[in-house]
Amino acid sequence: MKGGRLDRLSDWLVALLVAEVVVIAFFPAFRAGFVSWDDDTYFLNNPYYRGLGPAQLRWMFTVTSGHYMPLTWLTHGLDYVLWGMRPAGYHVMNVVLHALAAAAAYVVALRVLAAAVAPEPLGARRLAAAVAALLFAVHPLRVESVAWITERRDVLCGLFFLLAVVCYLRAVEGDTRPRRGWYWSAVALAALALLSKAMAVTLPLVLLLLDVYPFRRLGPWRWTRRDVWLEKIPFFVLSAAAAVMAIVAQRSVGTLSDLRALGVFERLGLAAYGLVFYADKTLVPFRLAPLYEAPYDYTTLTAWFAGSAVVVVAAAVALVRVRRRWPGVVAAAAAFVVMLLPVLGLVHFGLHVAADRNTYFAGLAPAMLAGGVVLRGLRGASSPGAARATGAVALAVVVVLAALTWRQSTVWHDSRTLWDHALRVSPSSIAHAKVGVLLDEEGRTEEAIVHFREAVRLNPDNAYAHNNWGIALGSVWRFDEAIAHFEAALVVKPTYAEAQQNLALTRLRLTNPLGYLEAQRAKRESLVRGRAQ
Repeated sequence: MKGGRLDRLSDWLVALLVAEVVVIAFFPAFRAGFVSWDDDTYFLNNPYYRGLGPAQLRWMFTVTSGHYMPLTWLTHGLDYVLWGMRPAGYHVMNVVLHALAAAAAYVVALRVLAAAVAPEPLGARRLAAAVAALLFAVHPLRVESVAWITERRDVLCGLFFLLAVVCYLRAVEGDTRPRRGWYWSAVALAALALLSKAMAVTLPLVLLLLDVYPFRRLGPWRWTRRDVWLEKIPFFVLSAAAAVMAIVAQRSVGTLSDLRALGVFERLGLAAYGLVFYADKTLVPFRLAPLYEAPYDYTTLTAWFAGSAVVVVAAAVALVRVRRRWPGVVAAAAAFVVMLLPVLGLVHFGLHVAADRNTYFAGLAPAMLAGGVVLRGLRGASSPGAARATGAVALAVVVVLAALTWRQSTVWHDSRTLWDHALRVSPSSIAHAKVGVLLDEEGRTEEAIVHFREAVRLNPDNAYAHNNWGIALGSVWRFDEAIAHFEAALVVKPTYAEAQQNLALTRLRLTNPLGYLEAQRAKRESLVRGRAQ
């Protein structure tokens, strides 16, 4: 009993150490602010989430602004109660949630490695599990999800996702009849994950993969185990409901691409490209950007799509050939693909072909595989010195990744650092438009116009760039040109309310200057009232 209690205490201490390393790696985020990449829409210009009263709660559970995520909104309401509009508190919450997710990943790794690798000294397993958790948690690809306030939904969903896995593994421990308390706790945590973000829809598939390997509850001659399949029904029902809500939410903001805009072959090519892109960035996490923008014409990516498809097919064939020799590699690859399925473009939405945040869940798979490699290296070491060298190399990789994460976190300090970095590593129409807005706000209108012109050259259908180019032109009394750009924005996006208002005000300014001044005064008063509320 005493030994068991000591082991549990040791596990808690290692989990705490993992969480502390995560906090250190993301320390620059504590000094960051809101950025002009959805933070302005979700927080600075949104009074509805501010508080935890009946009106705010009603809004949180009914709004579908791109994502259905009432639990995430609840945490932001708590942010406002605790911190007001001070961004530091929002960032603290993001980092703390991610640190807790890292600790949960450590617990999952302990159990997965115990089942995957022959019995090892507990100390070696703890080291390998800690390495796995940290390779997941301090990888630079996690920065977007953690250092960007808007992406709270990733870290909150990820925490509940991992806790659901922990409870599920406890429920089916020993491959006996599932323990009801742990099982229904896993189902409840799955529901909480889905109420944070729909990315957790892959959870039942991940649980089935774990049943196959390393826990071998399913497999050759065991595929027909009804109990294993039946226990997944609540998870699949929850995931199906969340998937429907996710599609409704994306459709509500007009970001869901239909088959006329993006055909089946383009979607398959995009999925293959995404798999190769995410695998590459996992292994070589450099030149990370806040936006990898979709091209104006997808035919420009045909060669990339074809090449990626060849790589994916070749990798799949290789995995089939080694499935018996290296089942852990096959299981990790399958989990990587499964957890990326919602964001590979088969159901396409948004302005991007890929995003760092999309790897928040999928990053667990290669991290667990790496933990297994470390544990096998420790087991196969020919001497204590070789074992220490294996551990030292693993920890050195963690330190390098943590340093890269620290550096990447500084990119998200403010809007200027974010979009200047985006232009350096992945120039895009949106990035040029964002920099143009920042320059125009500083009074550097001619420089701003240069960026708006480039934004429209890269994507003639960038309504945001047209609208803000029109604002810049209006500020230097080039009203006819401004009107042309407001009209261009509305051709692309007829429901663009800001462009409609700017067009009306600019025409009024030309035809009735006094009426324009009165309209501007009313607009300012409305803004003041909104901020006061």
